[in-house]
Amino acid sequence: MKRFIETFRSFQSDDGKVRTTLEVEELTFDIGKFEDEALIVHYLPLVESTLPTADPFLPSKRRLTKSDEVNRLSLSYLVELKKRPSRIDAAKCLSLGVPKGPMIGHLQRGMTVTLADGRVIKPEDVWLTVDGEEPRQPAVLVVNCPTLSLLPSLVNASALQRYKNSEASDPTSPYLKYVVHYTNDQTLRSDEYVEWMASFGSDTTHLVVNGSGPILPHSDGVYRMQTQLNFLHADIFPNLASHGYSGMLPNAPVETSLGKVNVVVGEPFMSFPLRGRQPIEEDTIFDTIETNKKWDVNLCVEDHLTKFDKSEVVYLTSESENVIETLTEDKVYVIGGLIDHNSQKGLCHRLAVEKGVAHGRLPIDEYVQMKTRQVLTINQVFDILARFTESANWKDAFFSAIPKRKGVVEKDGVEKDDAEKDGAEKDGVEKALDHTDPSQTSREASTTNQPCPVVDPVGTASSIDPLPA
Repeated sequence: MKRFIETFRSFQSDDGKVRTTLEVEELTFDIGKFEDEALIVHYLPLVESTLPTADPFLPSKRRLTKSDEVNRLSLSYLVELKKRPSRIDAAKCLSLGVPKGPMIGHLQRGMTVTLADGRVIKPEDVWLTVDGEEPRQPAVLVVNCPTLSLLPSLVNASALQRYKNSEASDPTSPYLKYVVHYTNDQTLRSDEYVEWMASFGSDTTHLVVNGSGPILPHSDGVYRMQTQLNFLHADIFPNLASHGYSGMLPNAPVETSLGKVNVVVGEPFMSFPLRGRQPIEEDTIFDTIETNKKWDVNLCVEDHLTKFDKSEVVYLTSESENVIETLTEDKVYVIGGLIDHNSQKGLCHRLAVEKGVAHGRLPIDEYVQMKTRQVLTINQVFDILARFTESANWKDAFFSAIPKRKGVVEKDGVEKDDAEKDGAEKDGVEKALDHTDPSQTSREASTTNQPCPVVDPVGTASSIDPLPA
């Protein structure tokens, strides 16, 4: 592993010279733990204390030798995060009249200072407040327990005892925020293992990443690389399990039941904050971005055919023979989400037909021509719809929203002058999104008394396709 990391290209210049010095320190589990200024990693070796033998002339059990321990060893890791150093809030210092200079340094180091007017300023008076910051310092346990015979090592591990049944109301109480389970499903679902999981209380989230979850597409780059390697040697580089995946991607995570234990089955693109609280509602995540508060946007995880009446929904797809001549307030226009336009070409049109939903295409062919690949991104399609609701002019909407680099010209071949194409500089997403992104969540966006475009996690992109690829 050390040699592998040290040969990363990212740490070398093009001529092979070392660009960044990377020091790799190899540690063995018998040292007990690793510690730096940010965290502590405890090594938890799981090993059977006894081993049965078939020799009738020897005792039925014997102590493990050093060789046995190494061969039958499974390591788990407890990662404890240290409290982050307090940071000074410049705005608070300014409002309290703390002058620039040594006083700010004293406050940063946790010292109390006295201003010229006699006021006493404590460090906590000027510390930066972080939204969602938890009073307790979180810890993460990563576990791989192949058999129940190794479970006693976990149950009796001294480093874990203080996390069992800790009190959430006590800010000094240890807090095991996540337990990441690589443990196989058979062991994981056993009564003994579930009982051990439950011993950490309801505040602990258990993340199951043992391969028992759904096989879903992941990053497009991963698949491209693996496919190329597969051509070199199919046995050494087999295709990924989800190679050739087809079908609808789920909007909600897979639920599993293990008694009173809080369990989440891992899926691609999931993320969990180590510090701070996990937002529960999608709109909470959206609203955390200050600029988004100016938008009239609603987010939901429900299927759009559940959220809206089927008669109101119109799928946008270039394969449709229906040309959308205008937008009406009583319709919900669905913009297809991210999906590979090669392997799933025509999917959005096919789904519309199968579900009995109205479909149509934007009248791009009727108004403009493009000199480059005719693929539009989500924000470009949305921008076209929004601009049409303002001007009721498709041609102006296309020239305003489609990037100049695509060489957009009018149908009669006369290119718009630069003054009329100033708005086309808003490129949005630079590359055509022609890859799968199963983490995309259904989004509905609306403006007052205007048609309601919806971004759906399934869509397709093809020639002159108004759906983002």
